[in-house]
Amino acid sequence: VTDTTGRSTTGTSFALNSSSLTLNITPSSTSSKILVHLSCLLYINNSSGRLTIFRDSTNLGGSGANDSFIVTDGDAKYFATSGVTFLDSPSSTNAVNYQIRFKSDSGVAVNVVGGGMLNTFTLMEIEA
Repeated sequence: VTDTTGRSTTGTSFALNSSSLTLNITPSSTSSKILVHLSCLLYINNSSGRLTIFRDSTNLGGSGANDSFIVTDGDAKYFATSGVTFLDSPSSTNAVNYQIRFKSDSGVAVNVVGGGMLNTFTLMEIEA
């Protein structure tokens, strides 16, 4: 999916911020892998924000302090040209839903920038 819509949240927990930031794929085999690729621009002013990818209700970025693929550094204005490539093993032949989610660490608005900036989200099955 390609998208140029900007999105923003002040939420401090990962939530689905837009239904267009989701993709579904149905693996043909339980041994198939799913290559997940995301490219976007993340922005937050004078604070830190996080971006991750969920498979259904599972955060693929991890848990606890290491709960995301991308973390801004919290210094001044911060732009992160974010490229994430992740090889997932869903072990399923049912439809699997992948979602881009982001959050603020402090309640300051964190943005996935649009306004002509191209954001991409791609899934590809790799059969074993």
